[in-house]
Amino acid sequence: MQEKPAQHPDVDNMIADLCSERPALHVDGDRNLADYGIDHHLASFLRSNLSAGQRSIETGSGISTIVFLLLGTKHTAVSPDEGEPERIRSYCEEHNISLRHYSPVVAASETFLPTLEQTAPFDLALVDGNHAFPAPCIDWFYLTRVLRKGGIMVVDDTQLWPCRVLADFLDAEEVWQQLVRTERVATYRLLAEPSEVLSRWWGQQPYVMLRSRSNLWARVSQLFFGR
Repeated sequence: MQEKPAQHPDVDNMIADLCSERPALHVDGDRNLADYGIDHHLASFLRSNLSAGQRSIETGSGISTIVFLLLGTKHTAVSPDEGEPERIRSYCEEHNISLRHYSPVVAASETFLPTLEQTAPFDLALVDGNHAFPAPCIDWFYLTRVLRKGGIMVVDDTQLWPCRVLADFLDAEEVWQQLVRTERVATYRLLAEPSEVLSRWWGQQPYVMLRSRSNLWARVSQLFFGR
């Protein structure tokens, strides 16, 4: 009989230790082990909004992946670094964290996400992979496609412009309810069916309309008033 997903019995202390220890699960540009950490607001949000057995997915992997596993979710982590899953597994084995429901995918998110089946929607999706523009927007698009109505979208590292502009866009959307936004993390609840959200044309997107009108007025002002 398959093991029933469950949270780690000492989940709060384990998450606190994990965020304090900050194990080096990544590699930097010189292929040296590196620690990119996790914002404590993100860890706290995941702890408060996920239950054992729920389905979660993230682009990128690392400390956040271990938090998902401690919370007992059925978790998919998409990262092109083939060494990350092994480093995550090693940490979990050393700390008695179940790997039964860990599904690592070694691939670029823009390659893998379009192939995901939409038949079993996710409860929470975390955009935290490639931070170069337009990668966060691409991840958001394809993760929205497999998120259930009422599910949660998380955008990490909003101190970086490619992530911040995505969060600013979602802030203005009535089909997304902002839950928490800090300097580094923005979280939203999906209020409509994914197909409805992704089929909206630009005239139905408040942020696009606002920015387009602002740019139009700037051009008119420069043309007629020289400013």
